[in-house]
This record gives sequence, structure tokens and C-alpha cells, in this order.
Amino acid sequence: MDRYRAAARIPQAAYGAMEYHRWAARSQLRPDGLRYARRMSAPVTAPTLQLHGTLDSCVLVDTARGSGRYVAGAYEFRELPGIGHFPQEEAPADVTHAIADWAA
Repeated sequence: MDRYRAAARIPQAAYGAMEYHRWAARSQLRPDGLRYARRMSAPVTAPTLQLHGTLDSCVLVDTARGSGRYVAGAYEFRELPGIGHFPQEEAPADVTHAIADWAA
């Protein structure tokens, strides 16, 4: 928490961190948002590993599991038991192992 608090105190950092949410709301009907939506409708063709924490309360596991429909290339979904929304911070060794195992 202290690290996030310190980062948010950097001038303009808090503004930048929230820009994703502002953009998502205001750009849906603007030309830039429509261009983005069109580009995002093309499926991902690169091999994809999706790691998802089972305790993620922001994006539920069942919702995340449906993401494979947006991938046309090789796709694998793995659940990370006991991990929340930020697996790379909560369990970096588990994430590193999963990626290395998948890439082998």
C-alpha cells in the first residue's frame, strides 16, 4: 500500500492511472473509441496464456474463462488458486513458473 501511495503522489501519476477509466466512459461514442472498438474486434492470433487468480474479485473466474473466444491462435487458460487480481505482485514465482512452463 505504501508503494502505491508513494507512486500516486508523483505529479500527474494519479491522473494517468485513472485515465483508463475516463477513456472507457467518454470515448465509447467518439471517433477514437469507435476506431479502438473496431480494432479490438479482430481476434488475437498470437499464442496466448491467460493466468487468472481464483480470488480475483474484480474480474470473476467464470467471466475471465470466456476470454478465449477472442483468441484465434493457441490459447490456454490457467487458474491460480488463492491469488487475487494482481497475480504478478501477489505470487511472482507462481506466475514466472507458469509462463516458463507454458513457453517450454
